[in-house]
Amino acid sequence: METKKRNIYFGKTFDCAINYQDHLIKIIVDEKDNMVNDPSIADIIIFSGTCACTQRQILTTVKSMINDLQKVKNRDNVTVYLTGCLTRPFRLSNDFFDNVTGWINENIDFVIPQNTPYQLLDLLYPHSEFEKWKNQFGELLYYRKNSLDLYISNGCNNRCSFCKINYQTWPLTSMPIEDVKEYIDYVNNIDRKLHLTFIGANISQYGYDLYGKYRLPEIIEYVEDKDNITSIGLGGFGVNDAVKFGFKEILRDSTKLTDIGGSLESGSNRILKLMNKGITIEEYIDFVQTIKSKKEKSLALSIIAGFPTETLEDVKMTLDALKIINPVWVDICRYVDSDFVPSHNYEQLPLEVIKEHARIYSKVLTKGKIECKIK
Repeated sequence: METKKRNIYFGKTFDCAINYQDHLIKIIVDEKDNMVNDPSIADIIIFSGTCACTQRQILTTVKSMINDLQKVKNRDNVTVYLTGCLTRPFRLSNDFFDNVTGWINENIDFVIPQNTPYQLLDLLYPHSEFEKWKNQFGELLYYRKNSLDLYISNGCNNRCSFCKINYQTWPLTSMPIEDVKEYIDYVNNIDRKLHLTFIGANISQYGYDLYGKYRLPEIIEYVEDKDNITSIGLGGFGVNDAVKFGFKEILRDSTKLTDIGGSLESGSNRILKLMNKGITIEEYIDFVQTIKSKKEKSLALSIIAGFPTETLEDVKMTLDALKIINPVWVDICRYVDSDFVPSHNYEQLPLEVIKEHARIYSKVLTKGKIECKIK
């Protein structure tokens, strides 16, 4: 007897490169149940793309969830799941964070940790059926994106002074390397040529929590003889960690690596030191030039405009560094202060100065969907 499909409603998502569960879950739910746009007719409500990068964003996310749940007619007949960044425990205890935690405990039936993306699917469907969807996940992604993403790690051991997740517990959590290799083998057995991107919050630290050493180079080497995986990319790449732990040679010699997404933040050594990045711009440039020496690799980078004490000379240094690095894309992020991050203690720039620095970056950087050329 065929099981009746359930109505599943997804709340508003606040996605970013870290908050990847939303995409994964919707693909499989769309194949299995009915996705509806009205929470009042839902059997299941899933808040899968939650954000916790600032207190303001936390408040926005919670207000959106409250608005959806207020439309539910009979709460006893609806099961509510929460995933995404808002599931990470808070380090701080004050009225704001305590109220958020209390509301979650009172209104959410199942809280799924952000770094265990398959756990929600295991709850939604019997295990035997879940395995079916897990095994087909690669092909589902391929058909929809013409490439595959594999999230192999989450969390970060660094403590950059501006990082908004410093007030949450966000441990490094890596997928066992045997599972990563099994997935690579599965992808390679799909009878198509495709691109595979490995992603992590800081993918350079992959494996340290499980093995006491960084094992991303081993994964890159493992892909080299896979005929159907024609190219690979790295997302969430931490250059500072890659420099510290000697990734230059393997990245330089890889015949498959074509693109890397990460951050530069600033081209000023003074600002990088204030950010606690643990790297100089000279080391950064040397790393990039080394890994591109045998085969050109596309870099997509982010920078921060208006970091505390940033001057026009610092802006010029960043632009000079970008000219040398020559990325294909630059994401310009305006600095947003929060009282719980170390950079809050630095001298803050007025909002109009932050906007001016961002305007200068935008004027010099010719941005497009595919490429970003330095004038």
